[in-house]
Amino acid sequence: MPNNEDPLKALSQEYIDSGESRQIAEKIEAVQNAVASLRENKETLAEDVTGEVTEVAGNAVSQQVEDEAKAFVDDLVETLEEQAHRTAVVQDPPGGDGSEDGEYVIRLTRNGRNVFRVAEDVQSEAVRSLVNYLIGEEGLLNEIDIPYIPGTGQGSRALLNDEPTHPNGSEMRGQQRVSGGYYLLTNLSSEDKKRYVSELPEKVGLEIEFSDNW
Repeated sequence: MPNNEDPLKALSQEYIDSGESRQIAEKIEAVQNAVASLRENKETLAEDVTGEVTEVAGNAVSQQVEDEAKAFVDDLVETLEEQAHRTAVVQDPPGGDGSEDGEYVIRLTRNGRNVFRVAEDVQSEAVRSLVNYLIGEEGLLNEIDIPYIPGTGQGSRALLNDEPTHPNGSEMRGQQRVSGGYYLLTNLSSEDKKRYVSELPEKVGLEIEFSDNW
């Protein structure tokens, strides 16, 4: 998908008349379908890649290959999602009613009271701001072990670490630096970001809500 697609084109009567608005919408739909297919088939794709590589290199590398294959799919999904977001048809022109359409919004509450809100154009920036708040204001690091491995804690990829690597020594691709000099894994699909990052506020007694473009 071209990076210079201008979403505002879809608002122009000229582009509507020329049919380019429809073409932009079709591109967005195609990318969204690709993202859905990659999410649904990530495990199968990783198994297929692992099988091909282990036939050549042997079973000793199978776990690392599977982890890298899943990371590649996650990275690809994130890239496609960001492209679709940049190309999305704008529903409300700038200077409209001040709605949050087009943004990734995260809210934190405690006992029903709002304590934090962030709205960013990019998923990874919204997640980074959230983690910075949790570290700086809520004492997150006192409640978790580093490296922090989400889910059961038995996986091979860290969500948060004090160096840009995973526990198995592989590179933490797509990471972002957060408060305290820690590294946050962000090359995850939208669904994985929500699922894994949701664990962090719970550690400090907060509820989390994702809204708008999520």
